Amino acid sequence: MMNEEDDEIEVIVNELSPSLALFLAIQNHRLGPTSFVGITNYIQYTVERYTDELFKQHFRMSRTAFQELKRRFETFPEVTTKVAYVPPDVKLYLTIWTLGNQDSFRAIGDRFGMMKGDAHFIFLTNCLIIKANSTNFITWPQRNQLVDVVEQFSLPYTIAVVDSTLIKIYQPMQHFAAYTCRKKFCAVILQATSTKSLKFTSVSTGWPGSMHDARVFENSALGRQLPQILGGTGYHILGDQAYPLSDYLMKSYPRTRLTETRRRFNRTLNSDRACIERAFALLKNKWRRLKFLYMLRLDLIPSVIITACCLHNFVIEIDGIDQGLLQGAEVDENEDHFYEDNNNRLNGKAKRDRIASMLEF
Repeated sequence: MMNEEDDEIEVIVNELSPSLALFLAIQNHRLGPTSFVGITNYIQYTVERYTDELFKQHFRMSRTAFQELKRRFETFPEVTTKVAYVPPDVKLYLTIWTLGNQDSFRAIGDRFGMMKGDAHFIFLTNCLIIKANSTNFITWPQRNQLVDVVEQFSLPYTIAVVDSTLIKIYQPMQHFAAYTCRKKFCAVILQATSTKSLKFTSVSTGWPGSMHDARVFENSALGRQLPQILGGTGYHILGDQAYPLSDYLMKSYPRTRLTETRRRFNRTLNSDRACIERAFALLKNKWRRLKFLYMLRLDLIPSVIITACCLHNFVIEIDGIDQGLLQGAEVDENEDHFYEDNNNRLNGKAKRDRIASMLEF
């Protein structure tokens, strides 16, 4: 857990623009990390001697996955065009370690043989780079892939599940009320969609913790573009009661006066919807820094969260799902209903009834 001593690190960030271009321009004119004697040659003399099992425990992925991540990272334009005072593999080791633990930057800098300010700078720069290249890791299925995705779900015509989770943050100096969630702590909202593979197909984050899930969805790129993305396909995504019912977003029937047909529909939908909760549990249990983000710059928080989501997908792609990290995956049903456009709602109700009748056979 980070402590008050790390407040001074934020001064470094406050000197920098949140713009990735300026981050890289500043880095190109730096003289390199400040000379410091911490744990010297940690990568060469310690990491390289780890067994494969210990390596995965420390860096949250296999050696094979790390080498592939390093290969991809070195192809990003922001990496190939700048002066490198610290080798890319050291930067990646530091970034992965920081995301996978809740150590202070004093401890992280000591581990990697540099001052804590340099460690913090490298971490934030890498997060901005990975966020800028997030489409290499998080992608929406192409239309020719939708048939294969639908087969993963029990509810017909389903291609993804949408939900939100709260990421705890340090109490901001401004807009305290806006960032205080219904559970009475400060947070930002991460909205994501996933398939049964537990990989995210879209993410949107940085929203204040007090916002309603449906309002986040409405203002996100996914919410704005979904009618165009799914228009004419007959496919839909699944959500809980907080989301507006439409012909491209299905949710369960209200729990009053349910027929057997509707109960069967609800059971099927809730079973499919559990995959997003399992994805969130895996994300937070592997990338433990997301359990509490001690950051004063609200504008930089999304970069850290999206980087963790990118690495989440990458590790599943290369190493598969670590079943031991799926603890705590519980469906958090939001019963707060949201106003729905009448025409969309009528279309959604008709489609839901048709699908419910299909499940009888």
